[in-house]
Amino acid sequence: MNCTVRFHVDTERDFAKWIHGNDVRRGSHPAITEALIDELISELKASEGNPIGAFFVPQLQPPRWVWRFSSDTWISYILRTKRTGLFGSVTLEVIVLSIASEQPA
Repeated sequence: MNCTVRFHVDTERDFAKWIHGNDVRRGSHPAITEALIDELISELKASEGNPIGAFFVPQLQPPRWVWRFSSDTWISYILRTKRTGLFGSVTLEVIVLSIASEQPA
């Protein structure tokens, strides 16, 4: 199945804060942060939104998946399927709702 990953527009502030925190923790190396983002997206695509360790949290609004990507990075996301045309292919869309250094509450 084709799988895409995108960051919801509401994650912009969280994403900027996470990038800044990563740059500070890793000695202001934006290339490292960019590589982490690429790896995060790659893992979500390869696992079709179900990486090892991800768990579903139905009590959050909206209900979502939570995954500890690294020791200091947590993301939450939803999964949505989209069909292209009447008989077209199905695409799984992973929509990242939050990214932070702590587990979403």
